[in-house]
Amino acid sequence: MIKGISFLRPAGTPQVYDRLASFFSALGFAAGKGWQQQDSRGAAFLAPLGNLEFVDGEFPPTADMLVEVTALDAVHQAAETWLRAQGGDPAVSRLAPITETNWKSRIFTVEPEPGFAFSFWAWTDPLKGKPVALEGDLCADGMKFAIVVARWNAVITDRIGQSQQETGVPHTFGVLTCETLEQALNRAGIKAGNKGFEAATAAIEMVSLRRKLQTGGNA
Repeated sequence: MIKGISFLRPAGTPQVYDRLASFFSALGFAAGKGWQQQDSRGAAFLAPLGNLEFVDGEFPPTADMLVEVTALDAVHQAAETWLRAQGGDPAVSRLAPITETNWKSRIFTVEPEPGFAFSFWAWTDPLKGKPVALEGDLCADGMKFAIVVARWNAVITDRIGQSQQETGVPHTFGVLTCETLEQALNRAGIKAGNKGFEAATAAIEMVSLRRKLQTGGNA
């Protein structure tokens, strides 16, 4: 039933509103759907993942809002650049250095405007929490393929048929959006590679990848 979480903070003045919107834009946040009314306006920024957490026990001092990032040093540098553009060294004093935590991460806190503090952090291990990538291979052992060949431009399609007869290996065939016969011939193995071969290898890799997904990556 829960669709999303929003944190609303009154900016206080139009100037503070504009600076906060500028700050989050400079750090690379995706702009959400804000609003503009006669007596109010809102600037929304989106993140791909949101968490609502409660903490018990020792925890390093942070702002009320923590933002997880993948490149903490780059975010820290972007925040410093923005602060220098806004007010020079006095503004940079509102940017804390990056520190290590006891939960295997790095973190820093910044106040783009006095009274508006945000903490940015990243895991020390860049692979933590990320799924292991699976890739298909070109081993077609045990695979079965159906072949559908159009009769149109048989001079082209009869050649991918010939390839199957000579090799005994099933092939797929990609659709060629050609304007002339010359273009079709070039894309069938003369000048522009062999699009049928590319389609076949893609099909084998996709079957291989599907098998690995079904077996937890062990196929």
